Amino acid sequence: MKKCFDCKRIYPLFMFTTNPRPYQRPQHQGKNLVCRLCTYKRWSEGMFAWTLNANNKFEKIEFKSKLEIIKKLFL
Repeated sequence: MKKCFDCKRIYPLFMFTTNPRPYQRPQHQGKNLVCRLCTYKRWSEGMFAWTLNANNKFEKIEFKSKLEIIKKLFL
């Protein structure tokens, strides 16, 4: 169980995406600070997202629909 940084609710670990960064605190348990629901809300407002790619560089992903956001987050 882990607490979301944005909505302050407690969710199981599957509600958080994995964090690929090598340096993080042990209490984060290899997951991001914000749950998938809050991430969906943030990404659907602007229809874009900043993500960390395989080369450890940030890239901007622009979405055409909310269905693409759901596929990126939950699949």
